[in-house]
Amino acid sequence: MNREQKLAKNTAILGIGTAFSSVFSFFMVPLYSHWLSVADYGTYDVYSTYVSLLIPFLTLACGEAVFRFLLDCKEEKDYKRVLSSSWVIVLLGLAIGTVIAVIFFMIGEESHTISFVFFMVSSILYSQGCYIARGFRKPVTYTLANIIFLLVMAATVTYLVYFRQYGLSGILWGNAIGHLVAFIYISISCTLWRYISLAKPDKNEIKTIIKYSYPLIPNTVAWWVVNVSDRSIIRLALGAASNGIYAIANKLPSLCITVFGVFHMSWQESAVDSVNDSDRNEYFNSVLNRIIPFCLSVGMCIIAVNRFFYKWVWDSKYIDGYFHVSILMVAVIFSFLSQFIGGVLVAEKKTKINGSTTVIAAFINIGVNVSLIHFIGLYSASVSTLAAYISLFIMRVYLIRKEFTISISRNSVMAIVAFICITITQFMTNVYVGGAVLIGAVFVSLLLNKAIVMGILHRILRRG
Repeated sequence: MNREQKLAKNTAILGIGTAFSSVFSFFMVPLYSHWLSVADYGTYDVYSTYVSLLIPFLTLACGEAVFRFLLDCKEEKDYKRVLSSSWVIVLLGLAIGTVIAVIFFMIGEESHTISFVFFMVSSILYSQGCYIARGFRKPVTYTLANIIFLLVMAATVTYLVYFRQYGLSGILWGNAIGHLVAFIYISISCTLWRYISLAKPDKNEIKTIIKYSYPLIPNTVAWWVVNVSDRSIIRLALGAASNGIYAIANKLPSLCITVFGVFHMSWQESAVDSVNDSDRNEYFNSVLNRIIPFCLSVGMCIIAVNRFFYKWVWDSKYIDGYFHVSILMVAVIFSFLSQFIGGVLVAEKKTKINGSTTVIAAFINIGVNVSLIHFIGLYSASVSTLAAYISLFIMRVYLIRKEFTISISRNSVMAIVAFICITITQFMTNVYVGGAVLIGAVFVSLLLNKAIVMGILHRILRRG
């Protein structure tokens, strides 16, 4: 199996899990929000945010290091050295996190201390397990673990919240049990007990892991700032109604983030495998010139279908977000291209560049938003997001130019031109024109991705 086939296979496997997760969440989240009181659901959302922010701090983001270093392991002793050293960091983080949580709840006089601690601990274990599964090159294990978590979590939450009426504690315990069962599955699949020994941890390896991973802490927080700060600024400056309009405008671009995120996970492994090849620059460019037409084609179709969502799906009171979709879609594409370069940086073990560029982009996002919000209103949010991701892409391309020279193919240039043309048609709001534009976008997308389409058809016909 060559590099392109392996990349496509891993992307397809991870895509199955992501698609299942998205569809499952789409149907289950409304049920959970209905079963819980507004206060409980809001508190659960806050707790989830706390945990997502705590994980990189408590573990020093060592999951990323484990994933990267495991890909280089050749012998069992190498796996033991990496995993044993990383678990010293993880267990220490779990202990510190537990103490912090207990103190926090004692001060706040909350009654969910045990359920929150279990939720936090299981989330960290599951997160670490997912990185290990990817580092062991087991995308099937990673995907099945995700599915197992969702199914167990759904069943447990349904029992505890709907039937037993445990409220907030029920959804915390349900998520925790789901994470724990999924982690146990990963442990069995990867036989982790063979590789983890805390008797004599390798201090040099621990230092190496921390040196690699600590720059990723601000990187993770900065991504959170880029994604969340806009809504906070909008709410403070323009009110909750404007925040609702912006949230709806983000719905379709957010779907692309999910789709592109699947490829990003596969690309990280493929980039690591190819980083020492003599033809790595040619390979990286060949992948780049396949994903540019693909992501622009997805963007074209999203923009083309946007007018129909605002006419027939979204309520008319959200119409002010119509033109934001195009801006946000361009931002998502630059975000994806930045992550592609980020995959090369991961392969080169240049995490400081990843972290520093993301932090700068986060400051640009906040600065542009705050500076413009009183002049162009809600557009400051979408424009600042676009400015942040364009800046991120330019910085990473500039900083990696010595190791990776980008060359754009004619097909990619044609995709860029087609994308611009489709975007301009957003000003033509007539439904019949919109129908023609949608058909044209689909046709051009198939043409630009002819190699991918023909490959899929060939596989289907061969199996038939």
